[in-house]
Amino acid sequence: MVVKFEDPDNFLNPIIPGGFPDPSICRVGDVYYICNSSFEYFPGLPIHESTDLVNWRWVGYGLHRKEQVSSAVNLVDVKSEDGIQAPSLRYKDGTFYIITTCVYRPPGTDEGTCTNFIITASDIHGPWSDPHVIEGAPGIDPDIFFDDDGKAWYVGTAAPDKPNYPGEGELYCHELDLGAFKLVGERHHLWRGALHGGVFVEGPHMYKHEGSYYLMAAEGGTGVNHAEVIAISDKVTGPFYPNDRNPILTSRHLSYDNWVHSTGHGDLFQLPDGRWFMVCLGVRAEEGKQGMKRSNMGRETHLVPVRWEREPMEWHSLGPVGERLWPVCAPDTGRVERQSALPLKSMQLHACNTFRDTFESPSLHPEWNFRRVPREGMYVLSPGCLRLNAQPQVIEERASCSLMGIRQRQSEFTFLTKMTFKPVTDGVEAGTSVFQKDDNYVNFVVQLVGGKHRVCVTLKERGKEERALYGDDLAAYQGGITFRIESCNHAYSFSYSLDDGASFTSCAEMAADLLLSYGYTGSYLGLYSTSKGKPSEDYAEYAFVQHTASGCLSLLWQAIYIAGPSGLCGTLPAIGIPKLIQQPVHASSCGGYRASSASAGRSLPTVTSHGSFSEIANFDLAESHLPSRLRLKRGWRSLIYEFLAGGDVTRRIQRSRNHNEPFEWRARLSACLDAACGLSHLHNMTPRAFHRDIKGPNILLDKNGTAKMADFGLSCVSAGAQHKVQQASGTVGYACPEYIRTGIITEGSEVHSFGMVVLEVLTGAPPAVAKPNTPGEFRWYHAHSVRQMPSYPRCGKRICCDDADCEVWQWGNTRENSGEELGKCYTGRGLECQSERFDDLLVLAGQRISHGTVSETILLEKGRWCRGIGMKQADIRAKSAIGTYKTEVLQCRDVCYADSACSIWEHSTRDGCWYGYSDECSRSFPEAATMVAGERVARACGPGVQTEEATDYVKVFGIIGFVAFLLFCFGVLIVGCGALTGSADAYKRSLSRAQTEDLDRLAEHPGTVIDAQPMSSRAGARGHRGPL
Repeated sequence: MVVKFEDPDNFLNPIIPGGFPDPSICRVGDVYYICNSSFEYFPGLPIHESTDLVNWRWVGYGLHRKEQVSSAVNLVDVKSEDGIQAPSLRYKDGTFYIITTCVYRPPGTDEGTCTNFIITASDIHGPWSDPHVIEGAPGIDPDIFFDDDGKAWYVGTAAPDKPNYPGEGELYCHELDLGAFKLVGERHHLWRGALHGGVFVEGPHMYKHEGSYYLMAAEGGTGVNHAEVIAISDKVTGPFYPNDRNPILTSRHLSYDNWVHSTGHGDLFQLPDGRWFMVCLGVRAEEGKQGMKRSNMGRETHLVPVRWEREPMEWHSLGPVGERLWPVCAPDTGRVERQSALPLKSMQLHACNTFRDTFESPSLHPEWNFRRVPREGMYVLSPGCLRLNAQPQVIEERASCSLMGIRQRQSEFTFLTKMTFKPVTDGVEAGTSVFQKDDNYVNFVVQLVGGKHRVCVTLKERGKEERALYGDDLAAYQGGITFRIESCNHAYSFSYSLDDGASFTSCAEMAADLLLSYGYTGSYLGLYSTSKGKPSEDYAEYAFVQHTASGCLSLLWQAIYIAGPSGLCGTLPAIGIPKLIQQPVHASSCGGYRASSASAGRSLPTVTSHGSFSEIANFDLAESHLPSRLRLKRGWRSLIYEFLAGGDVTRRIQRSRNHNEPFEWRARLSACLDAACGLSHLHNMTPRAFHRDIKGPNILLDKNGTAKMADFGLSCVSAGAQHKVQQASGTVGYACPEYIRTGIITEGSEVHSFGMVVLEVLTGAPPAVAKPNTPGEFRWYHAHSVRQMPSYPRCGKRICCDDADCEVWQWGNTRENSGEELGKCYTGRGLECQSERFDDLLVLAGQRISHGTVSETILLEKGRWCRGIGMKQADIRAKSAIGTYKTEVLQCRDVCYADSACSIWEHSTRDGCWYGYSDECSRSFPEAATMVAGERVARACGPGVQTEEATDYVKVFGIIGFVAFLLFCFGVLIVGCGALTGSADAYKRSLSRAQTEDLDRLAEHPGTVIDAQPMSSRAGARGHRGPL
């Protein structure tokens, strides 16, 4: 199934998903840097870097030391959504500057202070200086402007002395002495905004372009009326004149259904080639259960193209008409688009949708933030473990508590963490939290109450009392628990596992927009522990945290691999194995990984964390983001891989043969070595992993020829040297025959497959197979190979349902397990799978199951199972002519067909055992329901009888049908002979003279050797045959 989402020459907004508002950008050479507001969170002032404006990597933070934010700049007990706001990042003569504001309001009052300060660094990665407070600079949102004459100017926002209306603001500038970090000279009043009655002009940035000074600012507040406006002047000190066509960017005029709103607070920048762009903030408008058009990610960073055009109208009499330039944002559409043309073509792609921290590093990953400055001893980081000490403070206090988190990046995600928690102090709790502000959060924790452990989910909505969503005792709790928080379909769901993720118990579900991002900040997902006002020495230890989000935005990936039902880790059906798409696709919304198999979630991220593997961008598609024509069947999975420009090995060989693109021997051997290193990593990792589908098309090449293994859709992990799979799957020709027959994967069978790849690389031809390019190729080979092996015992042999009125088909567990798994029976009416085990998949009434996979449908009346071995026999009920049921007297034999590899249903009559694919029913059982078209074969019944009888066409089709069949074959033979006789001369005339002479000589002398050329050159054979 070929799926192509967007034009691969486009990128997707937001370029930095999650709560990263108020972006400011600067370019140094060919590298771009963005700094964002951080409010009450520490570390503060996050910084990202990029070389393509689309994929952004962490640099670090401007405020990364406690000493920087514990004095004049105060983040110790700052109020939610106060703190660090609206930075401006600039570079001049080898020094980076960040100028910004810290807002602080003492407890009990809405009046506070705005401290404007500058920090500097010679290296963007730090260390950054202590804050240099700018005395005498009122207001918020300062900017630094470097003029051509070497002067630096402070540009700020303040309330005017005599406002004309509430909310009116004023922009001003002051010369800035960067040596002493002081304002010098007089203050110059520049502009009060573009609209009469417009409010909250803020976030100014000054630019000089073609001799004119431009002053750009945000206006209208940071809500839905947010806008970006601009004014022009001939002097840095003004006066500045607005254009009547303001604003230059806004979404206030668009429908509330537009995908993004509140756009504004931008910053302009120029590329080396002269083109211009703007970064700005915006809020995704996502429909929620409460009808709100907002998202929990808050305000995010977006990218917009800008084109300077000659202003055809008069701009406040500033020179002749058409002399001044006007910045046109998003010139093609006039709004922030979900996708736009890539600004730069040469892109190095990076995944952004999955964050996994196993705490092996000596310092925390920059993704982690604390609410306010963390207290001493709040956490202890050791290899493989994060200890979070339970402190008396709670999350709703205006104080630092034992709380740390990462930003929610997308609306749909899965958040997992494994915690060990053995408290001794009554009332202490630890676990996870989804939090947005002091009064807007939901906690998912384990509590010690009266000596008992309880798991609880509590919700605190803005302006309401905290309330419990779930609470239950954990009788089986032994100190370890895995928390899982999922967001899907506009709802958060909470579940936990006490068996290391093998199974999960659902706790609660709530509408996601109960926790909407109100105000300035987005939601966080984090770890939380508290002793609720009591002194305590209790602590929680976390082994890992994994956050997998949907919507891997701004990334260009290789392909989407459409799997089958529950198609991860060995659960793909052998019928119609799909292939990896070999062209770039743009993943407009890759879904978060939500596979039901816990082993899949553990193995895939580990398997792909190696240089010889193609990076997995995502594990699933968010159904709600797909166009209707591309909807996946429920329960299907997908894998999306990074784009590798060299294509796969097989196609590279084809290009070298068909398109005269040399594939040098050194490059071929290098590719084999790269793939071998990846395979070695799989087989030597802990736990051991098996790829299960090693072949040329699954080894990709980057633009430099480096080979990487891809397509881990069949991969599985094993604690031993071999692994028994429910059903062998893969690609015939590459797959080891022993693996196909037995379903046992080993290192040797993987090496066999890799050996076939090496042969392909050396010979330039893929493996030859008996039934090439047929959908059922693998099944056909499997069916023919298993006939040679003895039957093996199956589980679930006992009767499952002996109810004659049973209206659903039932089947027993077919895995060779022991203990409680033996003899389990499963029924269903097309419901979703109620287990994470693939072989527990529920099936529709009347569906046929082939080795645990849903195959073809048979239209049978309701019936019951008979006792037997292998596939069960159905007691078929037939209808009489008047529509009432009557039961055919059947003999349910103990054994009809005991071959464990039987892939079709059977039933027994007094005349024998029947199986197969037939449009018509047996003459001995005329009223049985119709089965799927095919062939029916009779077998003798009785214990141990497994020999196949010849097809009894007389009994199956009747005497008349058999005679008709013979007459038809005879007629075809006569017509065919006549046609051959008539075309022989024409064929001979079509041959060359030399070929005609060869045929004549061969007719006269049958033993003559016509040509000594090898058969491959005469017949055009392309494949080499493997050791089948």
